[in-house]
Amino acid sequence: MITVPLPYPGKVTAIPYDTLLVLSISRRFVEEADLTDVLGFLKQLTASREAVFACRDRLILAFEGYDHDPREIYAIPEVTAYFRRLNAEWPHWAWFCVKGIQQARTIIALLADTKVVASIAGRTAASIEPAQHAAVAASLNAAVDCLAQVFGIPPDAAQAAKDRWLIDYS
Repeated sequence: MITVPLPYPGKVTAIPYDTLLVLSISRRFVEEADLTDVLGFLKQLTASREAVFACRDRLILAFEGYDHDPREIYAIPEVTAYFRRLNAEWPHWAWFCVKGIQQARTIIALLADTKVVASIAGRTAASIEPAQHAAVAASLNAAVDCLAQVFGIPPDAAQAAKDRWLIDYS
């Protein structure tokens, strides 16, 4: 596992295949609304067919500098605004993010109008309107379909990525 330095100095296809890529977005980037370095790295993931396949299921998204904030990351307005702007430029999370660590929940919560309904003993319950959840999930799935069309991803591989994404959310 490596934390990706930003700006990223190399080629993502040169990173060993079994290495997870931790994209740690700093509070400074969020507060300055600076997408440049983060987007520069993410666009490398979709720059070629080789990169698309080499980096599948390897990305871990993190926000740095919010450890002492008691709110969930999706309840911090500036983080939500930043991530929505980032997603508008690069929506390919469902293909690239590691499954099984609840990243789908975080990403959908950041993109939807998520309401914190309870917080007890450090555990938070949140609510998303079903129609909005469906719309966000559909847009993330559409991004997988777009990658499949552009880079010749076989339909079964694209569907498997979408299915794994839904399993990770549940």
